[in-house]
Amino acid sequence: SPPMNDNLNISIITFDIGGTWLRSGVILPDGTLIDEKRDHSISFINYPAWSIDRLQKTLVDYIIDRVSQLRLAHAEKNIQTVIVAIGAPVNAHTEIILNSGPMWCPKSIPFDLKRALHD
Repeated sequence: SPPMNDNLNISIITFDIGGTWLRSGVILPDGTLIDEKRDHSISFINYPAWSIDRLQKTLVDYIIDRVSQLRLAHAEKNIQTVIVAIGAPVNAHTEIILNSGPMWCPKSIPFDLKRALHD
């Protein structure tokens, strides 16, 4: 079950990004997951003809659009935090995604998703 955040009394937008599926939703303070959505991941597995740059840009755009949709749909829920879990090795100090064959092909290079989302 999702983590409870009763002490904070806020809702959290969450993403689970893998090579095959991309899931998202809103976790309420009591741990309930609402507005769940599951889409085919924007990945090398699903779009092998796309360039790494196109896959990464499309993923960034998807996350930004989905966050906007969820914040608008749940404006009363005090959403202040977005959490992204990704099926790839991540540098624990820099938060840069090191490589992800299933996401961006075996030849992909490190990608700063957090920076891309803020730019």
